[in-house]
Amino acid sequence: MHLKQPIHAHLLVLLLFIGTAVATAADWPTWRADSRRTANIDEGLPENLSLIWSRDLGAPKPCWPFTQYKLQFDRSYEPVVQGKRLFFGSMVEDCVTALDTGTGEEIWKTFVDGPVRFAPVIW
Repeated sequence: MHLKQPIHAHLLVLLLFIGTAVATAADWPTWRADSRRTANIDEGLPENLSLIWSRDLGAPKPCWPFTQYKLQFDRSYEPVVQGKRLFFGSMVEDCVTALDTGTGEEIWKTFVDGPVRFAPVIW
């Protein structure tokens, strides 16, 4: 079900911003970890990494063709994490989805009136 009122999209954005004021070391409240999008954190990675789960989201549908060099903000999915939840917007399904980080199970999905081309932010 797609939402037809612009107010619903604004409420969705507002709800995404609501969260705890303090982020833990494991949280990535914005795309690439911090407001400068450095993707740098103080913690190191574990020595042995293993895949816990995966999910096929479909190929991204960028706003502009690859032959036109314009803004490239929607050429991939941009997940953010808080606690045990992973959030991402979809330019394919026109929605924002929350997944359980431990299992990959869908917690909720909210549809909007168009592609979600920017990463959510947890505030």
